[in-house]
Amino acid sequence: MGLAAALLLTTAHAAAQQPAQEARYRQLIDEAVADFSEGRWQEALGNFRAAHEVIPNARTLRGIGMASFELRLYVDARRALEQALADQRRALTPEQRAEVDRLLASTRRFTARFRLRPSPPDAQVTVGGAAPTLESDGSLLLEIGNYEVVASMVGYRTARRQVVVRGGEDEELLMPLELESASGGGGGDIEDVLDPNRGRRRRPGEEGGSPALGIAVTATGGALLVGSLVTGIILVRNLGELEDCREADMPGMPSGEFCMNETALERNRDLTAGLTIGLGVGGLIGVTTGIVLVVTSGSSGDAEDASIRCAPGLGGVSCAGRF
Repeated sequence: MGLAAALLLTTAHAAAQQPAQEARYRQLIDEAVADFSEGRWQEALGNFRAAHEVIPNARTLRGIGMASFELRLYVDARRALEQALADQRRALTPEQRAEVDRLLASTRRFTARFRLRPSPPDAQVTVGGAAPTLESDGSLLLEIGNYEVVASMVGYRTARRQVVVRGGEDEELLMPLELESASGGGGGDIEDVLDPNRGRRRRPGEEGGSPALGIAVTATGGALLVGSLVTGIILVRNLGELEDCREADMPGMPSGEFCMNETALERNRDLTAGLTIGLGVGGLIGVTTGIVLVVTSGSSGDAEDASIRCAPGLGGVSCAGRF
């Protein structure tokens, strides 16, 4: 009898709470909708969240996602909208589902999903210096930006990875750790850079371009430029001699008496002009390429990330580069 009476009292108490709970929920929803329609996104988000705490359901999740999107909290918006589609409590109508699908597609352009794969699997992982918030499927959502992902474990060298999020990525993020004994008694951390749209980039310490090569190429280009300067001086002198010779062969004077070597002077002019242009173009290409080699040899980027092309043109040299 005592147990039955207690159950009856509990049921009656719960039944009495339901109308009050529903009333509070409706009040919060009305305030959230009013705030949203007036563009008070922060207040709308707070009221939608409060309503969700009173009666969790798909429609409050939809409101949370919509307000978060307006506040440019794209990870929060994506998370809430995906949950709204899956939640069957006060499930969305077909029209509401279509609206959520459209908004969800927009949030995916500003976010990325990664599946963390540390090795060993029980290594501790941080993102931006804090423990990551993982989704129900274990994945990690990140907004557009740059992040440092760190994996650590006792007995292993800490692995650090710079991740560049451009939006729309959906892939695995591998974080392999090396045993300290296997690295020759410790050493520095393992560092890597990942730009999902450009692929893996070289780790510091891996084989890359040599700065000595860049210095040598720069020096060679400089020597060619000096040679171009010398031949340019000779060209000016040859032009002067040819002009003097032609001025001396004036009308009224015996033809050819004063400029018998005109052909030879013209040949010297053409030769020194060609050498000056060729050495100058080669020198500019050498100096520019050498500087690029020196700069890229000290960075962690791939050689393909920096390239330069030069070609002679009318009155000079045209160069185009990508860094």
